[in-house]
Amino acid sequence: MKKIGLKTKISVNVIGVGLVFAILGAILVFFYSQNELINQEKTFLLDRVKIYQEQISTIFDFNQDVVKTIAQEPAIVEYLRMVKQSPNFTPYEQYDANTNSYVEISTGAMLRRLIMYNIGEHYDIIYLLDTSGNAIVSTNASLLGNNYAFRDYFTQAMAGKSAIAMAIGVTTKKPGYYFSYPVLDKNGQILGVAVVKQSNQYIDKVFSGNGHAGVESVMLTDDYGVVLSSNNKEYVYRSLGELSAINREQLIKDRKYENTTITPIYSTISGDTLSQIKSAMILNDYYSSITTADRLIAVMPIAETGFFLVFDKDLKSYVQKSYALSLYISIFIVILGLASLLTISWLLSLFLKPFYRLKDGIAVYTQGNREYRFSETGDKEIVEFGQVFNQMADRNKKLYQDLQRKVEKLNRVNEVMIGREKKMIELKNKLKSSK
Repeated sequence: MKKIGLKTKISVNVIGVGLVFAILGAILVFFYSQNELINQEKTFLLDRVKIYQEQISTIFDFNQDVVKTIAQEPAIVEYLRMVKQSPNFTPYEQYDANTNSYVEISTGAMLRRLIMYNIGEHYDIIYLLDTSGNAIVSTNASLLGNNYAFRDYFTQAMAGKSAIAMAIGVTTKKPGYYFSYPVLDKNGQILGVAVVKQSNQYIDKVFSGNGHAGVESVMLTDDYGVVLSSNNKEYVYRSLGELSAINREQLIKDRKYENTTITPIYSTISGDTLSQIKSAMILNDYYSSITTADRLIAVMPIAETGFFLVFDKDLKSYVQKSYALSLYISIFIVILGLASLLTISWLLSLFLKPFYRLKDGIAVYTQGNREYRFSETGDKEIVEFGQVFNQMADRNKKLYQDLQRKVEKLNRVNEVMIGREKKMIELKNKLKSSK
């Protein structure tokens, strides 16, 4: 049976062990990098949600400041105070210390003031409600005399809070965002509510052209989870999840989306789920009945508004991207591992080369060349081994020379003894012949 050489043994073991660890390392890197890439995508998703949140918040804050300014204007406060006392009061003028002039307190004068705030027709409607919810002054005459006490923006303002709401107008039949603020007298008593309605096109512009519908979608929802605006138009006026019977009843009562059939996008997200979200977070993946794909969803509440920003992306795109990149990294590691093993094999050959020289030298010596000696050049260990071998060879040579001299001496003695024996035999033969 042919024996396996040292180089083969070391090479097979090193390459085998190295290959096993390279494959294990590639597998670990594959799964770890895939998980990390998905986590990075989730972080990126949350960052994008925050960007949208800042844009929406800027629009909301500006409009809230406008309606607050309207509600706190002295002439409007005085007008609603008089309306509360006597709806049919006689118009009059009142001195305004801020402008150092007299201002007219009348319905016509208040209308002109509201129109003045609608610079560039930024708002669809600006109007004032009395404490019963009746529209008493409006830039859109169709609202006058109608009661809007059922609207949540009115009830919240009557509770002393500013409010933002989105609804389809029961009078105009047009969707829009409503911003309201209570009008207070100097004693803090509520005299009425100031309201501005802005077309939803301003919010829609934030989402239009962003993302790719079906692959990724960004949405603005109310606290029920009803989508109000999105780059994916199929999502608008659909709920994130199945609405509960209580929520459906409340929406009918509020008349927010009259004559609109609201169907769910996802199977397990509800208004209750949204109410528990206090900061930006990633929800578990959900199946979308519209895009027929699993979605990764990021949600972020817009503080103190009751609105939520929702960003979803096709989960398959995450997995494919992370899988491909992880696979490339793993293949690179395997190739690098193989290259390393080949390099190790080459270095092993260089390392064993002096030993092969020692082997060949010993073979030459054992075949009879007693004068063979190793040169004293090369690596320290090899030189030391050669020196030991050379010393052994010198001692063997000396012993051989001594042995050779002894043999020669014995041969000479033996030749003398043999000569004597021959002479004795010759002498005996002579004596026999003389008898």
